[in-house]
Amino acid sequence: MKINRIIIKNIGPFKHLDIELKGKSVAFIGGNGSGKTLLISSLVDFIHEYFTELGFRDITPPANGLNHTYFRVASPKFLRVGANKGYIWVSGNIDKEEISYLEQYGYSKEELISELNVEESKIPWSENQAKNILDIKKENKKDLRQKMLSESVFFLPANRFEDESWRTEVFFNEDFSQKTWYVGELGRKLELINSLKDNYIWLTNEVLDHYVVNGGNPFCELRINMITSFLSKILEQKTPVLLNVSTNHYDRLSIIDAGRQVVLNSFENLSMGQLTALNLLLNVLRIGNQNKIPTENEGLVIIDEIDAHTTGEIASRVIPEIIKSFPKIQFIITTHDPISVVGIENHTEIKLIELPFGEEILAKDFREIEETRKRLKTTNAEIKNIINNIEVTNKPVLLVEDQHTEIYKVAWLKVHDIEFNETNFGQKFVTKAPFEIISANGHRNLYGFLNRSNFPSTICGKKVLGLFDFDEAYSSFDGLLKENWSRILGNDKDGLYRKHKTEIGISTMILPVPKYRNKIASSIFKSYSCLSIELYFKNKTLGQNHYGINPDKPGRVSKFLGNKAVFWRETINYNKKDFSSFKVLFEKVSKILELE
Repeated sequence: MKINRIIIKNIGPFKHLDIELKGKSVAFIGGNGSGKTLLISSLVDFIHEYFTELGFRDITPPANGLNHTYFRVASPKFLRVGANKGYIWVSGNIDKEEISYLEQYGYSKEELISELNVEESKIPWSENQAKNILDIKKENKKDLRQKMLSESVFFLPANRFEDESWRTEVFFNEDFSQKTWYVGELGRKLELINSLKDNYIWLTNEVLDHYVVNGGNPFCELRINMITSFLSKILEQKTPVLLNVSTNHYDRLSIIDAGRQVVLNSFENLSMGQLTALNLLLNVLRIGNQNKIPTENEGLVIIDEIDAHTTGEIASRVIPEIIKSFPKIQFIITTHDPISVVGIENHTEIKLIELPFGEEILAKDFREIEETRKRLKTTNAEIKNIINNIEVTNKPVLLVEDQHTEIYKVAWLKVHDIEFNETNFGQKFVTKAPFEIISANGHRNLYGFLNRSNFPSTICGKKVLGLFDFDEAYSSFDGLLKENWSRILGNDKDGLYRKHKTEIGISTMILPVPKYRNKIASSIFKSYSCLSIELYFKNKTLGQNHYGINPDKPGRVSKFLGNKAVFWRETINYNKKDFSSFKVLFEKVSKILELE
């Protein structure tokens, strides 16, 4: 089974998501609430449905006469706020058989054919059901059933529970969870939440069968060699380790080094992070085709929150390398962990898709990496870096909290009618602008720098203006020590500002509030304001590129939802009139830095 395309419209946080996978692996990344689990749950529902269609009735066990269940409940409650209809459409294949899954609310068949722009025969439809799958021809089911049995097809959740759609009041008192082991025709678990014990039994049998009983099975030996190779990496051993049949009746296997010295007496001594990585590997090997070279195993592996219980080396290198070892398996994984994201990019060919917008990005542009950095405590080293950057410039300095200063430079060039392109805008700003822009890497660092009681002599007398966004950073702006800083001057529209009492060249200000943003930022709202530099553009401009629209309050922007690391590239193509609010900002900057 492979997933080829996913289209979601007006479901959860998704306004319109269209991802074409063509059976390739993908990592869906994003913060909490970005739709990762909703997306994964829909794919697992897709799997449940087709296992049932192929006759594996133990996957969806009957209850009180019902013999067909879903993984996730079908309900209009999943519709995006403000929408009255929506759908999830997933297409894929089992061998050469095209398959598709549809969950829809409020649509007619004709509307779906038009919107999806696919043949009618590829859209499963029923007037009376929210969820449907494409029927498989009866004559194909036997072969496809065998195909599914020989592939690695499973879902590895991070302790996720979903109510089943067949649950009525009669079944409220019955327990149904992913921990249930469905036996019968399939003979193995589909959801592998607690499979470690089964994997250990399988591994013990593999070792005993190969080394003690039968021997000579080349596929078995290859599997064991792969396991020991990764055990060396999991344990961070410089030399290979081996599996040893122990005489200890408490544990049949131990781990030894090449000199037959015991590394671990028992697998129980592995940490949770080490076991997580090992469990992933054993799942793929155990469920895969036992009569193939391990790296030739095929199928689909879906993992929700691949970073669960792992840290450091295992998240950044070992797990990505395990994934890379199975090039014919389609891995669909989710994570919000920056370490895992960097590891996936460095050690696999998997593309990174950031949700909910569906943009393919590089790890360095992942918003959680920036946010994690912002949440770190301000250090002396970071403040020293700000000081060093100010020391080396001969121009007045605008010190901004944003890590990405490109948008300010693009805006200044636009306001001053200077021609530029994506390649030369930085140099154009350096040669034309009368001031320098330096990043403080977060409002806490900016606060830490400005709140010094005294500054090095190397920057005394230099004109430095610290600029805060008008959001939670207001608390930093307002909280500067009153013995060092003047009272707050100015107004919301023209820009609130303060002057350092002893260092004559040091000042700070907060973003002036454009008229069309006065409902989201003001000195009355204080730190509950939410004006960042990206919201200096009007709703209409931002909405054209699916940025800035708050799904909870259609027509009103209350938070910039785009990717700040790449957004500035979009602004290069904006018209000068779109930058009208920046004129007020730069006039205030020029006045405080005495550039006029």
